[in-house]
Amino acid sequence: RRPAHLRERAAAAGSHLEAVGLADAAHWPASRLSHGQRRMLDLAAALAGEPRLLLLDEPAAGLTDGDIGRLLTLLDSLPQSVAVILVEHHVEVVAHFARTVTVLAAGRVLVTAPTGEALAHPSVRDAYRGTVTGTAPDPKTGR
Repeated sequence: RRPAHLRERAAAAGSHLEAVGLADAAHWPASRLSHGQRRMLDLAAALAGEPRLLLLDEPAAGLTDGDIGRLLTLLDSLPQSVAVILVEHHVEVVAHFARTVTVLAAGRVLVTAPTGEALAHPSVRDAYRGTVTGTAPDPKTGR
């Protein structure tokens, strides 16, 4: 490989590490990172591939409040050309980032709707209180 190409790739990697708050740990082995830092490293690695579709499975799991803020800032800065499918239990992350939400309980779809509508839906509220039996709402009444 050409040295100029390697410098470009190193600069791009440094930029991704900076974006996820790991610039100071760039030369550390991943085994030295905390769980939350490894999650952010995973995200940096995914972004380095310049994806058109980003599949994220609970990216906020194990993150500190500061890291969750950094995650949201990073997700907000993604180009419009990047589609994101997010599986997440942190309602704050979902409410901040998602435009459309599908809520599952007991392996069944409770509701698919714009975020605010989905999170306010009675079936979803019951699911978070642990009172849902896993039945989907009636499509006509929404309950």
